[in-house]
Amino acid sequence: AHVYRNLGTLENKGVELSLSGNLTDRLDVVAGAVVSDPTVGGEAVRLGITGHRPVSVTPRKIILDVNWRPPGTSGISFDLGLNHFGSAPATINDVAVIPAYSTMDWDARYEFLMGDEAASLKFAVMNMLNVRSFQVSNAGTYGFSSDSGRRIDLRLIVDIT
Repeated sequence: AHVYRNLGTLENKGVELSLSGNLTDRLDVVAGAVVSDPTVGGEAVRLGITGHRPVSVTPRKIILDVNWRPPGTSGISFDLGLNHFGSAPATINDVAVIPAYSTMDWDARYEFLMGDEAASLKFAVMNMLNVRSFQVSNAGTYGFSSDSGRRIDLRLIVDIT
């Protein structure tokens, strides 16, 4: 009927944790997690117009990034990134749900001098497992996530001062 009104209230209880630092002189870690219980309440929920979960809000997101510099080398490093996103409702009545998915990224980097300038050559494979996922634009409107599908990247980066 194209009538817009307040559908209810959003309550989001949970915990957010993060950790970062050097585990050794050659191993760095950045990790984070958000685990929550997002719920919708109010008249629209009581009447069955909407579901109990908010559209496009995932109850869990976990990220781990590890950087390793092999012993006996100079300027070489490897990165591994693991990401997990929980399922999320895609419609206001919670009938359609975007399933949970996980991705893995890997890259190798070589830092060197190009003339007098700092430079690095980076080779990366993003979304190594070739996971495809949807993104909710609006309730009932979807598109492929920009991170969908495997991607390979080669970059030369020069810091010109």
